[in-house]
Amino acid sequence: MGNEVGKYLPFWGKFISVIKILLKRSIAGDQVFEMSKGEFEAIGNREKSGYSFNLEIINGRVTNDLAGSAIARDLFQVLSDNEDIKRWMKGKSVKINMGNKFSLTLQSNEME
Repeated sequence: MGNEVGKYLPFWGKFISVIKILLKRSIAGDQVFEMSKGEFEAIGNREKSGYSFNLEIINGRVTNDLAGSAIARDLFQVLSDNEDIKRWMKGKSVKINMGNKFSLTLQSNEME
C-alpha cells in the first residue's frame, strides 16, 4: 500500500474545478461525470481490484472505510485541500461513487 499513497492526487487535482461545480449542482439532483478508463490505467494497474469506489462524507468528514481505495482517499484529500469545497461540505451529506464504467456520480443533501 505504501506506493499507493498520493498516487492519484495529481489526477484528481486536474478535475477539481469540474468536480466543484458538479458538487454544488448535486444539491438539486445527482450529477454524473464521465471519466476516462485510459487515464486511470496510465496511473496504475488495478485490473484485479478495480477502480470503483464509494466515498461518503458527512459534514466534511469521511464516514466509510477507504482503507482499500487509494483512488477514493486521494479524491477526498483533494476535496479537503480546496477551501471552497471544504466550506461547502459543512452541513451536508455527500456521496461520490464510481462504478466499473468510470462514471463518477455525485450526490449531496443539506443536513437537518
